[in-house]
Amino acid sequence: ASTPGVVNGSMGFNDETFEPTYVLRLGAPGKSAGLDIGSRLGLPPDLIDSARSRMSSSERDIAKFLSELHARLDSVTRIESELKGERQRLADRAETLERDYIKKRDAKVRELEQKTQELAEHFEKEARQTIDQITQGAEQRKSAEQALRKVAKTKREFLEEVSTEVEHERPANAKPKPKIEEGARVRLKGIRQPARVRRKLPNDMIEVDAGLMKMQVPIEDVEEVLDPSAAEPKSKLPKGVSYHQQGPAWNVTHSEINVVGRHAEEALEEVDKFLDQAALAQVERVRIVHGFGMGVLKKAIGGLLEKNPHVEKFYPATQMEGGGGATIAELKA
Repeated sequence: ASTPGVVNGSMGFNDETFEPTYVLRLGAPGKSAGLDIGSRLGLPPDLIDSARSRMSSSERDIAKFLSELHARLDSVTRIESELKGERQRLADRAETLERDYIKKRDAKVRELEQKTQELAEHFEKEARQTIDQITQGAEQRKSAEQALRKVAKTKREFLEEVSTEVEHERPANAKPKPKIEEGARVRLKGIRQPARVRRKLPNDMIEVDAGLMKMQVPIEDVEEVLDPSAAEPKSKLPKGVSYHQQGPAWNVTHSEINVVGRHAEEALEEVDKFLDQAALAQVERVRIVHGFGMGVLKKAIGGLLEKNPHVEKFYPATQMEGGGGATIAELKA
């Protein structure tokens, strides 16, 4: 063991039968079983006892130590083999569980999509049957057209809500992110008018021009990257009339404005300007964060929204959007 370039080695044998195992062990010297084997082969007991008495105490101690060492090596080898088998079994079990989970998740997504389509078709069918019953006369036809528009809007909102639930069930890599470059024309969630990308920002944000409004929105709000070869919509301004924006652009993040802590007069001025810019950008829905407090600011903003010509309707935000501390306003098309 102390000689450079040399390593101990031994051939194993069965302690019970004293038969060779033909297994080479490196790193430890072999134990001597000559006397045990001689006794098993029938040598006289007095000869074996005489031989054992001639061994020094250190030789007997070494023989005993080597015997215990080899027994422990056998135990470690057996445990390593069992651990390896258990590790493989757990890996196989984990793979099976993951495969079953993916299969069940995909089945649930397909079932939800099918139910969504069936509900939408049933809803539209029932609505049209009801509208057909009242489409008689000029005034009734006008009411029917308004009802049809409301049905289409309700259906769109319903499908958007369910689509959001479906997206939560899809795997993260089911829908690749659209490739967005600076200067590209895109369509954003909740905004009717196409926007143009000004520049990319950190944390998956982009800055866009939507009409007369400059906005900062997350990339996930981009629903579609428009074909660059498609013609841009013509201006709605009268012939011979042009518009040039003066001063800094009105910055909006996530189609919302926060006036918490403002005086009522200052807050109303900011909200009124915000609504003008949102209407010019053809934003469909905005959120106004005013906080809770004593309710004075909320009441003042409600009065402004009730009279504002851009607002179709307004209502308190859901708990997920701020509850009583914010107001949602839907703008006219």
